[in-house]
Amino acid sequence: MKYCYPTTINHSVASLCPNVLENINSLAVREGFMTGAPLFPQMEIVINMDDVEAHNAYLVPRKQVRSMDLAFAISSQDKRTKEMVLVDLKLNVGPSLSSILKDELVEKIVESRKTLGNEVKIHGQYIFIFQTNLVEQARRLFFKWNPRLDGENTSMDMDRLKSTYF
Repeated sequence: MKYCYPTTINHSVASLCPNVLENINSLAVREGFMTGAPLFPQMEIVINMDDVEAHNAYLVPRKQVRSMDLAFAISSQDKRTKEMVLVDLKLNVGPSLSSILKDELVEKIVESRKTLGNEVKIHGQYIFIFQTNLVEQARRLFFKWNPRLDGENTSMDMDRLKSTYF
């Protein structure tokens, strides 16, 4: 399954607050991705989940909770199967992963799942993006924790995210 623009931009979260749609390159650079040229030349649009949470907290009003950084839809080639992918960008972490706490990651997943609801099935893997040199260290950390809801935490770098889902 690959990126699905129509499902991403037509998700009710994006429809209720269109300012949360953002070019993935802009979001990645703001979160610490360093590159000379845009990694995603098609300028794919994603849902900025931090902006969704800020908007929702303002409306209630309530204190903001943790959320994943972005979400986007993927679909099968025939567009019959659709899922929402949750991604958190940990590009400013390092050189050790000592600042990453299991409870915080679980909270991000739980709160983002609540925000997206059941409109489109949530993809079974929660993606955490690290600089390439930290991906294996993050995999070992996730294996040590073995945190599971109905999916699993997966560490990858930006290139692998692109090749897997775009």
